[in-house]
Amino acid sequence: MKMFINQGIIFMIISGVISSCTPKMERDLWNGVYSERALVKEYEQEEKAYYDKENSEQKELRKKI
Repeated sequence: MKMFINQGIIFMIISGVISSCTPKMERDLWNGVYSERALVKEYEQEEKAYYDKENSEQKELRKKI
C-alpha cells in the first residue's frame, strides 16, 4: 500500500513539472534545441582554448590576414 502511495506522489510531481512547461519549452526540448546549445557552447570553449595557446607572432599574423 505504501508503495502505491509513493508511486502516486512521484507521478503527481512529474506530471506537475511537465504541465508547467510552456508549449515552446516542450517543442524546444523535443527538437533538441537544448542539446544543440550545449554543443555550440562546448565548441566555442574549445575554439577559445585553441586560439589562447597561440604565441604572439601567430596572433599578429592572423590579425593581418
